Amino acid sequence: MSKTCVNYDVEPPVERECGDYTWVECDARGIPLGGRVCEHCWDEKMDKYKKQFKEEIFDDPNYETIEQIE
Repeated sequence: MSKTCVNYDVEPPVERECGDYTWVECDARGIPLGGRVCEHCWDEKMDKYKKQFKEEIFDDPNYETIEQIE
């Protein structure tokens, strides 16, 4: 049974069939990032977050933010 990776960072969201295990990637605080990913599309999707917010969003739950996080 194939899985679907979904990229919500584009409009409209793009779904792609993937035969691998998929998951919802989250930052260090547990906030979901960019929809479902697989081992093949993780780098592509998470690159945006690495450039925009730096690597610390994946490792440091106390990373600095501009807006209030509830």
